[in-house]
Amino acid sequence: MERNKVKKQKITVYGIVIVLALSMYFNFNLYKENNNFKVSKGAAYQDTVSLTLFYLNEGDVDVWIETLQKEENGDVLLERYIGNLNEIANGYRGMSANVQIIDEQIKNIIRQYRELEKNLVEGKDYQVFKEEINKNITFIRTVLEQVILDLEGEDEVLWYKELSDIETKTGNYIWEQYKE
Repeated sequence: MERNKVKKQKITVYGIVIVLALSMYFNFNLYKENNNFKVSKGAAYQDTVSLTLFYLNEGDVDVWIETLQKEENGDVLLERYIGNLNEIANGYRGMSANVQIIDEQIKNIIRQYRELEKNLVEGKDYQVFKEEINKNITFIRTVLEQVILDLEGEDEVLWYKELSDIETKTGNYIWEQYKE
């Protein structure tokens, strides 16, 4: 009888050890998958910021005004550019609300480019739109250049955390700059 009791205790202990080992294995794999997710999202966020800075430059408005006035297919070229801006703006959608302000600013630029084009075609004054586009581009560039400085390096997990969590230094910085 005593022997059966000891056997049952051994089986129970072995069972618990096996369950704990399996649990640790699955937890470790879940940790790795979660970390891989953060790395891929962080890299995508980093790419979105870099592409934004690549496509939005001060002085672009003058180039587009000249293109629309002198190029036969200037409107088609502007539409392609707007398509690129839309694609970039979509990259901000998975980020925190404070960072998604950049998405809204890019959408503003798109609307203003369309109004600028419309006024150019109709021979109306377009200076207001030119100034607004320049103002928005300056805001976005200033904020994102600071974000790159703050998150310098290739730590994609840091990029993920800073741009997707609600209360982060980077997110709060972007929000404060927007409010000004």
